[in-house]
Amino acid sequence: MKQLILSLLLAVCTVCSAQTNHMKFKGIPIEGTLNSFVQKLKDKGYTFIGQQDGMAILKGEFAATKGCTIGVARFSDRDQVNLVAVIFPEEKSWTGITKSARFFDCKLSC
Repeated sequence: MKQLILSLLLAVCTVCSAQTNHMKFKGIPIEGTLNSFVQKLKDKGYTFIGQQDGMAILKGEFAATKGCTIGVARFSDRDQVNLVAVIFPEEKSWTGITKSARFFDCKLSC
């Protein structure tokens, strides 16, 4: 019985501690205001393009790919970052697409 109670307590503590960890983008926790998060990206070398309606756009390198567009959005009802998205540059050929697919397949599965 003691083992069961201790196991349940440990499981609850593990779930509680997991909820305090924030997802990160390039080592930056996805939290805080839109302006503070954008500033941290600019400090890492991303180029600010613009901001409108709760969304900021930056350009820079991601996953060893130059020229990516980074979109950062906040909740509509408060100034709290809730989304970071990456748009990779357009590939001009099928060869480029397959090369990129193999690269990311290796990164994710190796």
